[in-house]
Amino acid sequence: MNKLWLLFAIGTLAAVVYWGLGLAASSHFKDKAISGSDRVLSTGMLWSLASGRYEAHGKKLCTLGNFALAIGIASWVAWAVLN
Repeated sequence: MNKLWLLFAIGTLAAVVYWGLGLAASSHFKDKAISGSDRVLSTGMLWSLASGRYEAHGKKLCTLGNFALAIGIASWVAWAVLN
């Protein structure tokens, strides 16, 4: 496995972490009336940018999600450019 594929693997792992953090954050909405299916659907693309929807712990997960998102995007872009 060369170094370029390591960038791809890091980007993919960051995407999985981002998705998992989204699932965890979905249990920390300020609005408790949101149904279960709406909670799962809210973990789609860029959920972490709407940190105002979450309680304090959810906001911390948003910060971690933004970090994972940045690492994933940077890794995939670097892989695509260098490939």
